[in-house]
Amino acid sequence: MIKLLILIGLVKLLDLTENPWLCATLYAIAIFSFVAFSANPNWVSILIITAVSFVASFIYFYLLNRTKETCIYWLILMLGLVIGFVL
Repeated sequence: MIKLLILIGLVKLLDLTENPWLCATLYAIAIFSFVAFSANPNWVSILIITAVSFVASFIYFYLLNRTKETCIYWLILMLGLVIGFVL
């Protein structure tokens, strides 16, 4: 649930800044924090999870930024939020 709120906030930040690198970096930092403070952290898996989260979130924010003001924007937005809620 917290990841979903962070994702919504980062979508708003993307609307203001139009910088997918910034949003993806902040999301990766949040994921790193969540995973690092979980029980029994394994640093290799933490780095892999963070890297995958960064790449996936960058693609998501990049697509949102490129499809701004189109109907596809809403489809990508909802799909990303659902994936963020499930994962």
